[in-house]
Amino acid sequence: MPTYIYRCEKCEFIVEYFHSYRVKKTTCEKCGEETLKKMLNTPINIKKSLQQQPSKSGEVIEKTIQDTKREMEKDKQRLKSRKK
Repeated sequence: MPTYIYRCEKCEFIVEYFHSYRVKKTTCEKCGEETLKKMLNTPINIKKSLQQQPSKSGEVIEKTIQDTKREMEKDKQRLKSRKK
């Protein structure tokens, strides 16, 4: 469950609550008024799955070598076709 930050618009009291997204707090603990508003939380950075990336540096080098070989072969074929 996430933590939400609320601010009372009347007394400016700020409080954190740990609850489900379905729960809505409206009553201020300090002044008792129904003026509690949810504030924006800090965004969470979502990283790409590590399964999509090579796990070892050797795999990265091998992939780069294979990609370079394919590009060189394409260039070689393109140059051969220009000579004719």
